[in-house]
Amino acid sequence: MDLAKYQGIIFDCDGVLIQSKQANKKFYNLILSKLSLPEMDSGQEDYVHCHTVPESLQYIVPEHLLARANQAAASISYKELIPYIDLQEGILEFLDCLTRNGVRCAVNTNRSHTMELILEQFDLYTYFSPVVTSLDVENPKPDPESVCYILNFWNADNRNVVFIGDSWVDEQTAISSGVEFWAYRNSDLTGATRNILDYRDISRDFEN
Repeated sequence: MDLAKYQGIIFDCDGVLIQSKQANKKFYNLILSKLSLPEMDSGQEDYVHCHTVPESLQYIVPEHLLARANQAAASISYKELIPYIDLQEGILEFLDCLTRNGVRCAVNTNRSHTMELILEQFDLYTYFSPVVTSLDVENPKPDPESVCYILNFWNADNRNVVFIGDSWVDEQTAISSGVEFWAYRNSDLTGATRNILDYRDISRDFEN
């Protein structure tokens, strides 16, 4: 693979850097439990996996309970959920490969305050600059603002940057900002030019 064409790679967080669906499920079901509401169904689980907390609460909680839901969310320490999170297999090898080859890396996530805890827990700070969360933009993904933020930070051309994601939100973000999109373990994302099954495979491609 020709590294020279890439100025940088943008990573989504949940489902791409980390395996966090169980943690997200636990978080939102704890909120629902505090409101005496039933646990999420599979469609709701998929939704909260790739949207901001405010968007997710609006989706899974009746409007008249939103204030209580926000209070319940604020009472939960995300540190309780760390045992439910793991790094994706091969991601550290891939990040090291990119670093060796001078390819810049960024994070573009709809997480907010919890992203810092993820970076600390898995010692990821040195790999990414910038890290863009929903707190850094007025319009989070799938709006292109977050990718434009990164391109401006890098002074990079969108034709020389890749966005790796695992959801339609990431796919739409890439398309609307004009960057190449690679899907991570989701062959349903037909706008992707590559579907990554194992980061170790793509690391070998970069090195060859």
